[in-house]
Amino acid sequence: MGMVELAVRRPVLVLMVISALVVLGARAYQDLVLELYPRIDFPFVVVTTVYPGANPEEVETQVTKKIEDAVATISGVRHIQSQSQQNLSVVSIEFELEVDVDEAAADVRSRISAIRGQLPDGVEEPSVMKFDIGMLPVISLAMTGNRPMWQLRKLADDVIAPRLSRVPGVAQVTVTGGEEREIQVNVYKDRLAAYKLTLNDVVRALSMANLNIPAGSIKQTDKEYLVRSVGEFTDLEQIRETIIRYGDRRMGWMTSPVRVRDVADVVDTVKEREQLTRLNGKDSVGIAVMRRSDANTVEVANGVKKALAELKRQLPPDINFAIAIDQSTFVLGALHDIQQALFLGVILGLVVVLIFLRNWRATLIIGTVVPVAFIATFLIVRFAGYTLNFMVMLGLALSVGPVIDLAIVALENIYRHMEQGEPPMKATVEGLRELGEAIVAVTGTNLVVFVPLIFLGAIVGRFFRPFAVTVVGATVFALFVVFFLLPMLTARTFKETEATRIAEPPKWWRQVEAAYEMLLRWMLAHRAFVMVMGNFVLLNVLAFMTPPQVRYIVAALTVAVGLIG
Repeated sequence: MGMVELAVRRPVLVLMVISALVVLGARAYQDLVLELYPRIDFPFVVVTTVYPGANPEEVETQVTKKIEDAVATISGVRHIQSQSQQNLSVVSIEFELEVDVDEAAADVRSRISAIRGQLPDGVEEPSVMKFDIGMLPVISLAMTGNRPMWQLRKLADDVIAPRLSRVPGVAQVTVTGGEEREIQVNVYKDRLAAYKLTLNDVVRALSMANLNIPAGSIKQTDKEYLVRSVGEFTDLEQIRETIIRYGDRRMGWMTSPVRVRDVADVVDTVKEREQLTRLNGKDSVGIAVMRRSDANTVEVANGVKKALAELKRQLPPDINFAIAIDQSTFVLGALHDIQQALFLGVILGLVVVLIFLRNWRATLIIGTVVPVAFIATFLIVRFAGYTLNFMVMLGLALSVGPVIDLAIVALENIYRHMEQGEPPMKATVEGLRELGEAIVAVTGTNLVVFVPLIFLGAIVGRFFRPFAVTVVGATVFALFVVFFLLPMLTARTFKETEATRIAEPPKWWRQVEAAYEMLLRWMLAHRAFVMVMGNFVLLNVLAFMTPPQVRYIVAALTVAVGLIG
């Protein structure tokens, strides 16, 4: 009980220590990133490869199988699942839980780079991504306007997405839906055959003509000019006039050059739509904003909304934005509900204390001890590297009862000593000395329940770890303030005459005690009947806990366009 005596005799020291805890805890709370769920590194890496024009069988044999063979020998691989469909290969790699996902993703990229030359020429660069719940869009927008969809898509790609990418905390902006402008060169096979040309000749001619090439520099006295040969197409007529084969002298005369317009039609149209984005049944362009892993969800969402307000003043009046998904509202809503429950729990606990102890000083002491324990808990959350998420707030809400219980038990025993005529300082020391072991035992019981959750494995363990750490931290700090802050407050707040005013309980409380005593005596006198009724109630409760019926739905699936391995 050296800590209790120190707290009673050195109030200034107690105030300094507690003030430091409160200040540091408040600072840690401000530094915490707001999120809905805890950050979890799922041990999954996904390799996505696009192979335009290939059927599922070709994708399986020429892309998927080679990628599977390349990543199968990586250390820590637990399971590989692949899906081959038209134009697309998806290989999902599950690693052991203890494997660092970032290093695993780097190993996968290295293996993919090693076999890149073995993949067909038309295959696009494989995309390697780790599964990260934080990469879900923070905010999703739908853009509409009274203009063609390809113009909306171009506006989103060229103006909206670059501006939103500059918002602090934004990692990526993805534009979906709408229509993309496409210049199609529709070649006639019979005309190609008549001119003895191939499709590759047309492609080669267009590729060579549609180039911007650096042409060196020209030096003149003290100046140097950079020269660039600009040859990219700017209109359809330039494409039509592109020469595929120059004229030559045959049979004594010069043949005319063969141009694109001689063998093909050039059409300004849009790409075939593979994605469709709608808002309330109306076509729109979707804009998804992803945040960095260390960014605050609420701050990023607010930054995006501010940027949209600025863009709205610069864009044409027919352009409108609608927020389809906003994670910040879910985060703030969930945290607000738990904060409200936490606040109401503390208030109701103090009301109960005021009703039964009937002393405003005791209520004020407990109302000071409980918040200090909670504020100090944010230090542990901060140094553990967790965010302020649903599980952390749930741990704080669950800790309200045990924290208040410890304070009430300690304070009630101090009251008992004051009722016996002891001064507040002596009553504080003696009261906590008597219950010290019991309070530590109760605290240890709570810790025994929640500490194992910290070391729980698998994904579930990672999800519940912030919850367990929060409960353990709140419990430890509650024990600390009960033996350090509470003694100082009771010794300095209560007066010598305090016990004389609370020794006599009110009449209604004496009536409750008398009724309870009568019920207890009757139950002790009829133990057999109480045991039978107790078992009867228990059996009835167990009868309602029968396992639910399991029903099966039989579904027949016919896979015709994809291969799953």
